[in-house]
Amino acid sequence: MASRSTLAFLRTEAGSGLLLAGMAALAILWANSPWAAEYAAFVSYALPVRIGPFAETLSVGGWVRTALMPIFFLVVGLKIKQEIVRGELSNPRRLALPVLAAAGGVLGAALVFLAVNLGEDGVAQAWPAAVPTDASIALALVAVAAPDCPPRSALCCSRSPSPRT
Repeated sequence: MASRSTLAFLRTEAGSGLLLAGMAALAILWANSPWAAEYAAFVSYALPVRIGPFAETLSVGGWVRTALMPIFFLVVGLKIKQEIVRGELSNPRRLALPVLAAAGGVLGAALVFLAVNLGEDGVAQAWPAAVPTDASIALALVAVAAPDCPPRSALCCSRSPSPRT
């Protein structure tokens, strides 16, 4: 059983962020290790869920894509909306940098993907899918790297850190 201090740490942004980044790193290492076949078997393992009359069987990866990712996007979307309506991003000047950074991140990733995947005829051989965990890992890294920064200066901590309470 986990201790109270461990559970309290995991409830913080830094704690949950470290857990997320650690699990992502573990999955990448496992998928690219000599045990990659076991990883593929785990991700494709059929997992039935039955709640009353509802019954569905999907792979572990299918449940992540079908159930967990929509919940993740809902929570992130609600948090962004809260910040835009009432939070740090309610001022259009403060909103401009995150919007430009998000657009640059999407365009930059698309350009790198196209540069690597252009066929001989100049047509892309595929098109990338979004990797939404990148945003959560980036936020987790900010929380870990700058835990004492006030929210409005999290991107550039030039001010003195806020006192711990």
